[in-house]
Amino acid sequence: MSETASAAPLWLSETVLPVSTWPSETAAIAPSAILSVPRPAPFARLTRYRGGTYSPTVGRVRFADGAQARTDLIRLNPDVGAYSLDFNGMVTDSPTVYRPHSWDEVTGAYAARFRSAAISALLAQSYPHVGLAELSSRLRAAGYPLNCGNLREHQAIAATQAAIWRLTNNLSLDTAPVDVPIGVTTITSDGGTVVEVEFAEPVVLGGFALVLGSDLPADRFAVRLLKPTGHGWATVGGSTFTTNDRGQHQRRLGEAATISEAPRGSGPVGYRTYRIEVSGAGRVTVGDLRFCVSGAPRFANEAPIVALYEYLLAGTRATPAADQPLPVQPWVLLADDDAAIGLTPLITLR
Repeated sequence: MSETASAAPLWLSETVLPVSTWPSETAAIAPSAILSVPRPAPFARLTRYRGGTYSPTVGRVRFADGAQARTDLIRLNPDVGAYSLDFNGMVTDSPTVYRPHSWDEVTGAYAARFRSAAISALLAQSYPHVGLAELSSRLRAAGYPLNCGNLREHQAIAATQAAIWRLTNNLSLDTAPVDVPIGVTTITSDGGTVVEVEFAEPVVLGGFALVLGSDLPADRFAVRLLKPTGHGWATVGGSTFTTNDRGQHQRRLGEAATISEAPRGSGPVGYRTYRIEVSGAGRVTVGDLRFCVSGAPRFANEAPIVALYEYLLAGTRATPAADQPLPVQPWVLLADDDAAIGLTPLITLR
């Protein structure tokens, strides 16, 4: 399942839920008391055949450590879709027989590492057990940004698989927004403030916004954005403005204003560091500094994948009632020759 490799930006005036307010993935995952209802497996054996066509629901995700992986439902005969339980598990080109097991029957390293109740709860509230329209509605109701469209099938599958690998392999999806600096340095003196920001990767800026203040009852502010050069700093064209007004201001930039190079065969490249320089008669303050990245998505992964991933992990941290059964029972699917060739175990709800 794994391989190692290396939307238009939202404008500042749009109402966007800041990522910092989303449920934190790093919070401890509470042990769940969800009970499953024992019942016979609905199938005695399942077979996986290598498909003859490329699946339209294949996705790709990037993790915080830079690793990437393709994602898709693992489709078994007869008509069962399953997820991988182990990022490091292998797949095979030959037909493979899988047999269902309950969580209680899974022994050895798998049972010690898998958070069975959390994974079961995650599957019960995600695709394909929950339809795309309903799942999208739940995301919006929980306050996650999804714009006007619904989740697409490959996005729901990718987010669900990434969340499972977070629970089984401790792999964190890359959820860092590219328009939020990883470092901010502010230097304030009488008559001016300089704020230097550093991004994780070079970015081409489409605009910026900030809140201006001063210790004087009335002041006149002069604002400009600077980019690095080989000999110091240069003013970004179209970024300069003056105002007597305190409070929030925003400035759009031209498409090529912060392009450092445009290599053939790839998109334009911006800069990793920028400076905002604000001068005034008094002691100037600069707050709520925000940026809009031009020509690139806001995340390394598709934004709906990030939103659903965060939503699903937040759901696993809720502690359910001790006597609340799962609506359907999860089945762990192990290949007959798993011990010999190290095939990834699978999981499905039926």
